[in-house]
Amino acid sequence: MPTAPDDDEIAIRRLMQDVYDAIWAKDFEAFARCHVQEEYARRWVWWMPSTLVVKEGWNAIAARIQQVMADPSMPDGICPTVRRENYNIRIAGNMAWLTFEQEAPTVANRSFGLAGHSREVRVLEKHDGEWKIAFFGAISRNRPAPDFPRFRLDGEGRLLWKNEPGAAELANGRLLTLRGGRLHSRDRAANRALQAAIRWASTLNLGFTVERGAVPILPRPAHGEMATIWWVTADAGVIEVAVHDRRLPDDKLALAAAVYGLSPAQTRIARGIVDGQALPELAAAGQVSLNTARTHLKRLFEKTGVRNQTALVRALLTVSAPD
Repeated sequence: MPTAPDDDEIAIRRLMQDVYDAIWAKDFEAFARCHVQEEYARRWVWWMPSTLVVKEGWNAIAARIQQVMADPSMPDGICPTVRRENYNIRIAGNMAWLTFEQEAPTVANRSFGLAGHSREVRVLEKHDGEWKIAFFGAISRNRPAPDFPRFRLDGEGRLLWKNEPGAAELANGRLLTLRGGRLHSRDRAANRALQAAIRWASTLNLGFTVERGAVPILPRPAHGEMATIWWVTADAGVIEVAVHDRRLPDDKLALAAAVYGLSPAQTRIARGIVDGQALPELAAAGQVSLNTARTHLKRLFEKTGVRNQTALVRALLTVSAPD
């Protein structure tokens, strides 16, 4: 049975909320009260895909925050619902550290850089009975966390974490299930592909430095249902399985269109095929004849070197670019 949080943990969680309340209210004094105002304070943030921001010392941190708060294009008086989960708080005397994941909504074109999904770390010190932030670290994806089922696994396929849609997916038991704590598909062919992909992903995390990649799983759709795409991804040493993820297909199709030299019409047919739509439906949606849609599909086969739609989907979704 989980234990109730102690007074220090409650105070630390409240401090996290106080910081963001201050940011969204543009209240620098309130923000400053939450931090250790010494030259050993640090703020390290990596905005994916490639922007690293390092501020060393309270003066540098304060100057940057004041500059941001003074920007009139930033939202005023907005207190969005910022969701935080997967808290891990460790307290030892007058020092503590915590990690958590955060999801913040986008407000206006710019929103203090808080929007989207991020992994966060803080190092805290207690000064005169009050917890203060000495180190701030974050890795931000700069895009919202997806609302489709996601599962985080270890290298053996054991479930470490799931989001709420993932819990619902497991509860209905239609596509996925747990066996001995490991994630499995109820479809045999899809399960073989899933387990192979998990083994592949685990090999990317063996060295001191880790690689990243993604493998699509194409389970056979039930009668009358639209085809779905699952992805097994390895990124920053983390293995995740995503069900019904529409973002990666968009990224992959854009790359495939460039690699294979697809026309806009062919790309539109490819998008529909990946989505599991029938050719007559795609013809009607594109306001072209069925024969024209068949011609586009034939050209897709020729350009990708495949002979059927299943192989076409795999060809389109496994295109990758060099890092």
